[in-house]
Amino acid sequence: MHDVRRMTVAQTALAHRAMKTLKTDAIRPPSEAVVRSYLKDEDNFLAVACEGEKPIGFALAYCLSRLDTRQPMILLYEVFVAAAYRRRGAGRALVHAVLAFARDRGAVKTWVLTDPNNEAARRLYTQCQARDGGANQLYVWPHGALDAGGQKESIE
Repeated sequence: MHDVRRMTVAQTALAHRAMKTLKTDAIRPPSEAVVRSYLKDEDNFLAVACEGEKPIGFALAYCLSRLDTRQPMILLYEVFVAAAYRRRGAGRALVHAVLAFARDRGAVKTWVLTDPNNEAARRLYTQCQARDGGANQLYVWPHGALDAGGQKESIE
């Protein structure tokens, strides 16, 4: 049985352990100080799914202010569950924790971007009652690789 907990500054050690063991796509896992700083910001959200004290998954989200309404919107940035624990409800529980955060913040909507070929993510979001947002295209500006004029820097 898994337990999903929203991380607070008091749980920095567990949050850090979860990021260190589960966030394997990072170039290097965030330090404990970075995790603590992230958790101090009330607009940031991190939930960790645990089996006992073992982190098995996490969800990251951000509360975004809007100019057109006082109601914020929530960006569900990432959901991850370790392979051995998938399809056992942890992903759904993590998404529902984000949606509870959104309700608590009075958000107008929660949204997520995913690769159209990521069938598991699409199935998860549909199971959690998300509606397909259409064929939006994601554009990315890699800030470290651009000069002040927006041109790609030469590495000669």
